[in-house]
Amino acid sequence: MVPDNPKPSITIIWFKRDFRLRDHEPLFRAVEAKENILPLFCWEPSLIEDPHMDVRHWRFVQQSIDDINNQLPAPARILTLHCEVIDAFKFIARYYTISAVRSYQEIGLKVTHNRDVEVANYLNNRNIALKESQFGAVIRGLPHRARWQSNWEHHFTTSTYDFDINSANWVAWTQHAAINDAEKNFDDIAGDRASISRQFDPYSVYETNLRPEVIA
Repeated sequence: MVPDNPKPSITIIWFKRDFRLRDHEPLFRAVEAKENILPLFCWEPSLIEDPHMDVRHWRFVQQSIDDINNQLPAPARILTLHCEVIDAFKFIARYYTISAVRSYQEIGLKVTHNRDVEVANYLNNRNIALKESQFGAVIRGLPHRARWQSNWEHHFTTSTYDFDINSANWVAWTQHAAINDAEKNFDDIAGDRASISRQFDPYSVYETNLRPEVIA
């Protein structure tokens, strides 16, 4: 039986380090396919705790998010949650049916590699499509660099992925009071502390309704 008010189907655009609206393939593909787009960024405790990260990095992230939000047509904006990514998906799934997750393939830290493996397994087990766009010439998981030159030439000769932001189907998630209440910016989670990675426990300000043990 179909429920009287089925949850709207959406595509999550998961922002990692790719804070831009121009030349953004995951966004371009979602707009091209006329998908309902919910942009998401997570203040992940596992990354906040990582010694590679510093308060300057997170300040830059917040400034980048603010810049994007200033460009987006109202009421669209990036949803920012203070939790791990899988927990964010579980939370959003209370209000929407997640049909797909689009993102760039991240390269770099082991903690993000492990995170991406867990996310891929989680989505695969729930038949949610994960569509990752290549970030550059380096492809995560390859055991060699044999085709690096050809990958580089292909990537940097490909046309840019630009679209009209006013033509996108942005999800109006701000209509949900619970989602609005859960949204957190950098100042909400960091306060006046001078350092994130070494001077405070992110779980001490972890939102109760987003804790893993609370989310089914």
